[in-house]
Amino acid sequence: MNGTPCKMTDALNQLLKATSRSFYLTLRVLPAAVRPQIGLAYLLARTADTIADTELVPLEQRLDALKRLRERIQGSSSAPLNFGELAKHQGSSAEGTLLEKVEDSLTLLQTLSPADQQLARTVLNTITGGQELDLRRFAGASAEKIVALETAAQLDDYTYRVAAAWANSGRKCAARTCFRGCGWTTRNCSRMASV
Repeated sequence: MNGTPCKMTDALNQLLKATSRSFYLTLRVLPAAVRPQIGLAYLLARTADTIADTELVPLEQRLDALKRLRERIQGSSSAPLNFGELAKHQGSSAEGTLLEKVEDSLTLLQTLSPADQQLARTVLNTITGGQELDLRRFAGASAEKIVALETAAQLDDYTYRVAAAWANSGRKCAARTCFRGCGWTTRNCSRMASV
């Protein structure tokens, strides 16, 4: 954890481009000082999503893989991750590579400043927790057996975990970075932080 500015490697940048579809394009509108941090958080969230969506792998194995990934992201474990078996079950070669390169992404996470690490860890904890919850909640779902959310509170929690957590984290990261010299005025940063 050296706190130096995050620099995406060419390989991870290409992986971001290959797996993100439109997200990669939207990064260009963010201040340059936050693009790598948000891009890295996206890669880790996409890794978790790929694990959760690998239906050819039994549910318990996916839940275990998500748990181990979350522990590494949160810094509560240093056990190396090898998702090679999951990578073999991907229809997209880019998603297979994403799983195989998880250690590269996790290593890059350690180069973020403590504040950026905390933002990434917070949003990723919310997202991976939601993926684990969804895997359990919808385990018996199929085209013939639809499983629905039962309460407004469940719907609110679900939508926060899949969308609002990203928006909140990105807003905080971009606003804080304004003060680190991306050329925005204090007034503009304050306005962005209040959005």
